[in-house]
Amino acid sequence: MKRLLTLAAVVIVVSCARAQVVNVTVDEVNELSSVVWRLAGADEYNTCSIRDYANDIDASFADFRRHPLIGYCKELRRTQMIGYDAIPAVATFVCRTGDGIGFVEGCTPDDVVACDKRWTAESCGNYVELLDSFYRESRFGEFFTRHKPFYDKVVEAFMPLVESQMDVDWYEKFFGAEFPQMNVFLSPCNGASNYGARNDAPARRRGVVVASMHGTMDAPVFSPGAASVATHEVLHCFTEPLLEEYAGLFDAKTMETFYCYSMLTFARTGVGTVSIPSEVLTRLCTACYYADHPGLGQTAEMQVGSEMQSGFVWMRRSWELLDSLRRAEPGKVFGDFVPAICRDMDEAAADFGTVVDEYEGIKPRIAEVIPTPGSKLELDGDTVAFTIRFTEDMYTGSDGLMLRVDETAGVQPQPRTEWVDSRTLKVGVPGEQARAAGLYGFVLLQFRTCNVYGFPLTGLNTFTYD
Repeated sequence: MKRLLTLAAVVIVVSCARAQVVNVTVDEVNELSSVVWRLAGADEYNTCSIRDYANDIDASFADFRRHPLIGYCKELRRTQMIGYDAIPAVATFVCRTGDGIGFVEGCTPDDVVACDKRWTAESCGNYVELLDSFYRESRFGEFFTRHKPFYDKVVEAFMPLVESQMDVDWYEKFFGAEFPQMNVFLSPCNGASNYGARNDAPARRRGVVVASMHGTMDAPVFSPGAASVATHEVLHCFTEPLLEEYAGLFDAKTMETFYCYSMLTFARTGVGTVSIPSEVLTRLCTACYYADHPGLGQTAEMQVGSEMQSGFVWMRRSWELLDSLRRAEPGKVFGDFVPAICRDMDEAAADFGTVVDEYEGIKPRIAEVIPTPGSKLELDGDTVAFTIRFTEDMYTGSDGLMLRVDETAGVQPQPRTEWVDSRTLKVGVPGEQARAAGLYGFVLLQFRTCNVYGFPLTGLNTFTYD
């Protein structure tokens, strides 16, 4: 595939039954916005993992930390809770206009307010005016042009992820909706902050903001999770219309229950009561994407487990319901299942104590070990065998087993491990090696012994014999 690496846009033709164009770029307005909010001290815009780039930002704009825009951003954060995805909400309606920054032709502050109620027409208008002033006075355009070689490397590093994982046909079949023109705006300044698509933005500005990168300016690197982030954020473009269609089904008390339980987690990640329905639907769809693409190095269960550990503790029951509905009615699209998901969430909120108990219970434990720990370990045979049974279905890609031996013997046995089923691990140690090493037990490393949802082993993990 021929690649045209330009700062304006890198066009990727996604391999599928019908070619679809996705533009991948480091966008000047989004990067300007991220830099401004970094200078304003917003935590979510101060996690840049490319230290030489972060140092360049701080050095280049040190004299502009007292620009009126920076003070205004701090005021907006204090009075209107502006931050997180409220920033790209404006950037999608703004573009370069001549030598400055202004609204896309035909767009006004009212369009931003319709998209994100944290803004008012007045505050948005003032913000964009000051953003234009900052852009001109700080000569941000020169900074952006100077870093063009770095931005090109960022785009090039991200392209393989999109080429291998953007299955346009799946989106259209899963939702029964056309895949829209889409931009992926890569933001080196953002650090860990990633934001979803805006359906009501001008087509040429609609897109997702993806960071999740580290490394150096000479060699930027995207973490393996960056592909999952991109998938998640693109899915927002499809789930947001469903929120409008089924708005009446999301009970406010249910959202409040979920939010209050996970308040610290949600506050830290920028998820509020209003956006919980959006996040739940999008995260469920992300799990479906990986269930239908088993070769991408991620499982649906691991995706769901990650969400549970992030505060969405009821996610497993929602996923199991959705998975069963999809299997029972494969011809339906996701929107058909939303009412059932909403009802299940209401039921979960009404009996939330049980949900929390289920969450605690999902952590795997050892149910049985054969032979019984503490008994005499027979080393005389050809093989010393152990059988370990767990309380939960386990991830069988690893076992975390380490043998306990006499370290002075200088011998390390080579055990053979086999998952008989998802809850039963069998271990065989050659008898000659076991005797030479003085084998007397084993350890299961907790964070390498996980259930299918990625929850590590809890409780007793060391077993010894006489």
